[in-house]
Amino acid sequence: MITADHPLIQLLALIDLVWIEAELGPVKRGGPKFYGEMTLFKVYMVSLLKQLWAHRSLWRYLSSMPLVASACGLVRLPDRRTPWIGGWEKLRRKPRHKSKRWA
Repeated sequence: MITADHPLIQLLALIDLVWIEAELGPVKRGGPKFYGEMTLFKVYMVSLLKQLWAHRSLWRYLSSMPLVASACGLVRLPDRRTPWIGGWEKLRRKPRHKSKRWA
């Protein structure tokens, strides 16, 4: 169980202290269309430290650990099929090299 004094939570709080982000527009109802860079960076740090390589495992981890999700800046966890999680999956994919067939 992760508590407030866990090193992961302290690392995410440290990111809050050193991160400088531009002012965002007014907050509208519903979930955000785009998540901030700091939120995405924190989620990416959690995935690296916990070695969660698939987006489904990252989503399951964040849904089972609400303290970590709130420390990342996620007030409400988005749906599993939300593109921001799939975006990390696309960034982590290894480039596919076409094999050359000799005739």
